[in-house]
Amino acid sequence: MINSLNRLKCLILSAITPISVIGALQAQNKVTLEDLWIQYKYIPDGINDLKPMSDGEHFSEVKDRRLEKFSFSTGQSVGFLTPQLPFDIEEYEMNKTENTFLLTTASRPIYRYSREVKAYVLRSDNAEPQPIAKGEYVMEPSLSPDGMYATYVKDNNLYIQNLKTQKIKQITTDGKRNEIINGIPDWVYEEEFSMSRAYAWNPQSTMLAYLRFDERRVPTFSMPLYKGKLYPENYAFKYPKVGEPNSIVTLHVYDAKKGRFRKINVPQNYEYLPRIMWLEDGRLLYVTLNRLQNHMHVFVADPTTGTSEKKLEFRSARYLELEKMWNPVFVGPQELLLLSEEDGFFHIYLFNLSTGQRTQITKGPWEVTKIYGYDKDKKRIYFQAAEPSPTERHIFRVGLDGQELERLTDEPGCHEAQFAPSCRYFMRTYSALGVPPVYTCHDSNGKLLYVREANSRLRQMLDSLEGYRPELFSFTTSQNVTLHGWMIKPSGFNPKRKYPVLMYVYGGPGSQTVQNDYDGFNYLWFRMLAQMGYLVVSVDGRGTGGRGYEFRTCTYGRLGDLESTDQAEAARWLASLPYVDGSRIGIFGWSYGGYLAALCITRWAEVFKAAISVAPVTNWKFYDNIYTERYMGTLETNPTGFDDQSPIRFAKNLKGAFLLVHGSADDNVHLQNTAELVNALIASGKQFEQFIYPDRNHGIYGGLTRYHLYTLMTRFLEKSL
Repeated sequence: MINSLNRLKCLILSAITPISVIGALQAQNKVTLEDLWIQYKYIPDGINDLKPMSDGEHFSEVKDRRLEKFSFSTGQSVGFLTPQLPFDIEEYEMNKTENTFLLTTASRPIYRYSREVKAYVLRSDNAEPQPIAKGEYVMEPSLSPDGMYATYVKDNNLYIQNLKTQKIKQITTDGKRNEIINGIPDWVYEEEFSMSRAYAWNPQSTMLAYLRFDERRVPTFSMPLYKGKLYPENYAFKYPKVGEPNSIVTLHVYDAKKGRFRKINVPQNYEYLPRIMWLEDGRLLYVTLNRLQNHMHVFVADPTTGTSEKKLEFRSARYLELEKMWNPVFVGPQELLLLSEEDGFFHIYLFNLSTGQRTQITKGPWEVTKIYGYDKDKKRIYFQAAEPSPTERHIFRVGLDGQELERLTDEPGCHEAQFAPSCRYFMRTYSALGVPPVYTCHDSNGKLLYVREANSRLRQMLDSLEGYRPELFSFTTSQNVTLHGWMIKPSGFNPKRKYPVLMYVYGGPGSQTVQNDYDGFNYLWFRMLAQMGYLVVSVDGRGTGGRGYEFRTCTYGRLGDLESTDQAEAARWLASLPYVDGSRIGIFGWSYGGYLAALCITRWAEVFKAAISVAPVTNWKFYDNIYTERYMGTLETNPTGFDDQSPIRFAKNLKGAFLLVHGSADDNVHLQNTAELVNALIASGKQFEQFIYPDRNHGIYGGLTRYHLYTLMTRFLEKSL
């Protein structure tokens, strides 16, 4: 999906913590771009890849190039799981008995989630790590549950390495770039269904299920990579845009004991097959979606015969959100907990795979956002919810019968958790606007056991900054819609003065920029702008998350219309405040936010004086089909919707200052989007500023790139607002 700066986790190590919204003037230290993007002075400390262990009493963590084991109850180390290694551990996994470890290092990113890595296996009784694939780069390495095999993908084919004999067996042979992929997803499944691995071992470690993507009919997109060469390299990959054909995805099972393959008979009325998983009884569960993503089926297959049986079905008048719905927590062999919004809000339901029966567990005009786990002994469900406000996230528990709903967190802000399998303990991450994350451990009742990481150093640095922290606010538009926002007032704020405003927008379906949590580098740049005399504001308009089905999906079929209207409404409301200069309001956004910024400065040209649009979509027909058709339908079902809210259509209206930025190697939102808007602006005789970052992708980072970009944007605002 299109993502805002919030999701560029590779650089913005954002997190969560509490905050007073009282604007108290702090000590006189200033944020600088050098501190942000060269020195990385404000990076928070964190916990390095914590994983709860199966006994429910311990967790593991990466410490000084080795895995260390800790007690949940005390936080004290109880020993090392591995010796210190000669390489950095980037990620790791364990087998079912937790005596074999797969470690990855030296990763090379490809797209959002995919990367090539070097992988090693280490047994607890062997001090020497064994290389996977003879030390060559591979994709998605993993262990079988019994720890006897390592599986990986190389050159679009699946391989199994016997960890006892070190013998490597190539399972598939038809893999070929831009044609056939086995065991990993194609570009659009990776981006829009958040997939990185498309295979799974059964619990008995005897069968391997995998997806095969035949992308030969998918159109190819090409872009030049310069890389300092005399002639640019032409990078081509399969990218299905609106209305274009997708990969043909099929489901297969390899019997590792017999060396045989079985194709699963998936019903033919599906477009997408985005999830597979094994049940404990050895049957294979998978999920399908239709092209419009408003009809979902859950099937269970017999891997020995290939036959499938439909177990669950979901429908929506507009669209279904697979990523929110499909994170099952099993209560029993045939019973699982899922999120569904059948009553207008995401809530927890208990589903029975045998009977198809569903029972609603939680209810109310608020949304459950995650299910963490189930305590089988006490029959309690632990979950996160946007309650008591859509700007907050708190941790709750409730009985399986829906009774005894309890909130386990008190401090205003956003709370995230990792639960032990027993649900006796959880590691909490807590933050709020302007305050970095605190990591604490709690028992099942929410009682604090100890602080794991307080981020005291960063807290002191932030507390010493000149100016004010963000304040939450709400207002009602002329269309009688209540919207939430946050505001950072300028340093030395004087209510009798009038200040220029920069609005920050993302606004994509289900997203939120207005939450009471910490926003890392974004927030610190905004603090810097406030120190320079700008009022910085963000408002979540219609279509954003945390407020139920109708509020989120009302933008269906007309992306950009209500969202840009609400940003214009927010700008007008701000202009009515006595301390705002209504003639000096600008807007900044990246990706979907870049689209809205471009739409606001053109469609609402009389409202905004300046706009910065980074990596924008400029017409949804240029974007990938899974994301766009989910929210817009197809060109056949919505023939006028794609052009109606395109900034290209409104280019002739441009009056204010406009900065347009894109990376030339953006595999996600292609430079084509900016090129088409540029042509429309030229044709309309409009002057604007443009900057292209060669060989940079959608995140526009690497080396001094972010420092250059934020310097560029800061200087643009200084002369435009």
